[in-house]
Amino acid sequence: FIHTFFENFYSLLTKEDKVEKYFKIKYYDDVFLVGKFDRITRGLVLDWKTDANPPKNISNQPQFILYDLAYKLMFGKPSEGVYLASLKNGNLIRYNESNEHYQTFVEKIIPEYVETVRNKNFVKTGLFMGQCYRCPFKIPCLGENRGLVYSESFEE
Repeated sequence: FIHTFFENFYSLLTKEDKVEKYFKIKYYDDVFLVGKFDRITRGLVLDWKTDANPPKNISNQPQFILYDLAYKLMFGKPSEGVYLASLKNGNLIRYNESNEHYQTFVEKIIPEYVETVRNKNFVKTGLFMGQCYRCPFKIPCLGENRGLVYSESFEE
């Protein structure tokens, strides 16, 4: 990964880059978009990935739609590009905004998540996929549902 980083991505970076840049952006009166950019360099958003098989297209992935939206809201203008940077194979995969996906994310997905949180109507799908193992809300969540069994990790 280190070799791939220096060979493929180092030339993109500057000393002025924002590294692990956290964001908290007011979205509604009482709702904030919260997250972290791995790196912002020269107006580009880079998200480092170590997956063995990075996807060929990221334009329909909520993470990258959120990065695009967050950058616009933070800086008042579009980024120069949002990219998945694969440290496994050196690929740089660009997010290309799809109006349909973007509108669905903004008009349906975010509002539905907000209502789910407000109504405490969580579907506990993580129980069987090993996601509870590292979840900081595991104890209160499972405490409400005594008798549920969860997987310690996905490998089990």
